Amino acid sequence: MAAALACTFGWIPPAESAEPTEVKQSASGSVERLVDAPQPKPYYAWPSTPPAGCPFQKSDTLVGVGFTGHHAEYTGADTWYPSWAADGNLYSPWTDGNVNGLGSGSGGENATTGHATILGDNPLHLVVTNQGVFKSSPRPYEGRYPCGSLVYEGVWYYGTYCLHPSGGITNNGQLYNWPWLGPFVGFRWSTDQGKTWTQTPCTPEKPLFGEHALKGEPVKISAPHFVDFGRNMEHSPDGKAYLTRQGLRPARRGGS
Repeated sequence: MAAALACTFGWIPPAESAEPTEVKQSASGSVERLVDAPQPKPYYAWPSTPPAGCPFQKSDTLVGVGFTGHHAEYTGADTWYPSWAADGNLYSPWTDGNVNGLGSGSGGENATTGHATILGDNPLHLVVTNQGVFKSSPRPYEGRYPCGSLVYEGVWYYGTYCLHPSGGITNNGQLYNWPWLGPFVGFRWSTDQGKTWTQTPCTPEKPLFGEHALKGEPVKISAPHFVDFGRNMEHSPDGKAYLTRQGLRPARRGGS
């Protein structure tokens, strides 16, 4: 379901507290229930309850997080991963929704992934602009979505990964939404802030790491994301970019 880009300190209570106002079916066949967001609480302190044996030392600088309820909504799209560029702007992917009237959807043969520029220093008064979409077929998979995105030294690296099968799949009576992580395809790139793009030479059939998941096979690297080292990676400890990833190791059979 499309979600609003919002200030990270805008806390909204769980959606089940609101009644569904509209039901629609997405291009992928999955059903989306749109609800009116309830009024935010005036203040909410996030409980700090680290588990016993936590290996990380408790911070003596950050003692807690409180949500004020103040937030701003800018778009009706998912999958925002802003990267802070040398020019001071944020550049981000997005999909499955619309930005300033431009739509993007990452399911099916004509899948697209969106990109946009975010201007401003105040989270409550941002401008989302220069929106665009880029067509990238997911075939033989059903979906192709944004993941790791980085702008460094004027080059925007934009990753995509696959999902399969399509949304709304029932298995043993349980409804699943895009249940299988597919492979990380690769990075396309832009040298003009997203005005034009060079497509990755990799494809869903021949992805960067050679992994496949059409039958639900586990993949080691899917949907990677860049570690945030600040503006133009100024806080990287060694000048290198680092990625986290989602994935699974194949289950061991026999022995240890």
